Amino acid sequence: MKSATERVPRRTLAAHIHDVLMEKILSGEFPPGTRLKDNELAEMFGTSNTPVREAVRELEKDGLVEILPYRGCQVKRIDVEEIREIYDVRIALEELAAKLAAERITVAQLESMEELVEEFEMALRAGDVRRAMEAGSAFHDLMVRAAGNKTLLRIHRQLQNRIEVTRRMDQLAYQTSQWGDHRAILEALRQHDPEKAAALITKHIAIGKERVLRALVASSPEPQSEITS
Repeated sequence: MKSATERVPRRTLAAHIHDVLMEKILSGEFPPGTRLKDNELAEMFGTSNTPVREAVRELEKDGLVEILPYRGCQVKRIDVEEIREIYDVRIALEELAAKLAAERITVAQLESMEELVEEFEMALRAGDVRRAMEAGSAFHDLMVRAAGNKTLLRIHRQLQNRIEVTRRMDQLAYQTSQWGDHRAILEALRQHDPEKAAALITKHIAIGKERVLRALVASSPEPQSEITS
């Protein structure tokens, strides 16, 4: 009987492996420093090394893995300076997005954002952090789309995976004290107030930046992991 991976059409196999590995990296199942060995991944997916290598090359383009001389491929580590840079760029992008969205957002988009805020809050009440993270990410992404600026959207998407890594590092954001941030941003958008929306999103992301930087500085380096199938 063929494995699930073997049943995936050949032309989509590398993309399938890429998507699975990306989720494992973003979820923290494969934390920074985890080595990704071709033969182990091929065994995990029940395939040859070729689609695995294709998938890994795409992950490198995404900025999620790095190829090191004499050490092979590993999940990319994020240092303090990179965190600062990612957050600073994200603040600039989403501040602009909030201003534009406040002017251009549609009723349908406001309704969708309201649903995401409710989903976020319900997930937190249920203690479902993963679902809360997904709703929070979707909220921010929809705000960027509502800005109606294709260049802004493209740049934001290019940074998306690195942004997602930092979001998942910020576990303290999913505490009761943070529940009101998204709703306040939504209300500013509903009021079509660009300056208020921009100020709220900037404060929201900047606080997250400081939390992550403090946690990163306080944490000691963890030993390198190996993939286990």
